Amino acid sequence: MKTRKLLTVGFLTLLVINGLLVFLLMSGSGPHPRGRGPGGPQLIKVISDKLVLAPDQVEQFQELARNHHAAMQKVAEAQQPLILSYFDLLNYEDSIQLQEQILDQLLILEREKLTLTYSHFEALKEQLDPDQRDRFGSILEDITMVLLGREKKNPPPPRDR
Repeated sequence: MKTRKLLTVGFLTLLVINGLLVFLLMSGSGPHPRGRGPGGPQLIKVISDKLVLAPDQVEQFQELARNHHAAMQKVAEAQQPLILSYFDLLNYEDSIQLQEQILDQLLILEREKLTLTYSHFEALKEQLDPDQRDRFGSILEDITMVLLGREKKNPPPPRDR
């Protein structure tokens, strides 16, 4: 009986540690130093400046960005327990079927994130005038590079010898 109780306590401890680790990894500063994920206020400013948005368009874009952020947060919150469950399967044998089910659910959520982001920029494009739409195509590469975490960075300064 003591062995079973000890194993249960050990399992629960490991589960809590794993959950904490995943939480820290997902909520940490990560690869997006500006704050709340790719983009954020700086990307909004860059897009606004490059498209030469009017003040009312900037307000509309900011509202679109807030709505997009809220929707993405909901998806991220739905992903967290699935990710925890997925890695928890390492504690069990013969979990291949469960792994596949969880991965399928995660793929659906990833698809939702991509669809939300596409719709977000589609809505932005709809509020542009013809001149701004012409410029929109030129900033798509910048937007996708930021979303992929591959934004252009300045080279490091030369080292003193």
